[in-house]
Amino acid sequence: MIALIADDDVFNRELLGRMLKRLGWLADEVSGGIPAVRACESARYDVVLLDLNMPDMNGQEAARRIRLQPDPLETEGSGGKPLRIIAVTGDDALDVKAIELFDDFLQKPFILSELQAKLAK
Repeated sequence: MIALIADDDVFNRELLGRMLKRLGWLADEVSGGIPAVRACESARYDVVLLDLNMPDMNGQEAARRIRLQPDPLETEGSGGKPLRIIAVTGDDALDVKAIELFDDFLQKPFILSELQAKLAK
């Protein structure tokens, strides 16, 4: 399983990367929404952990653009699971419009058991 971590905070990226590794996942890291969209154009991820508040492109817009990309696993006979996008946020109040773009939400500060539960869904 491979994940993409998109967060403008290097500490958050490193922490999520270590947590994912501990759970047996591989992870790529990018520092913003624009690099996240580009990464999803060139690689197939099982899950994208996408920070909602990034300066170059917010997580909602990045999720929207990622969702518009063709999913190679939707081709006939692929048998794979669709891409999951998990919003990462420190905000208590979430935008209702953003909910439809994401499969789940991970609240900061990160807790390993919560991340594990989100990935297991």
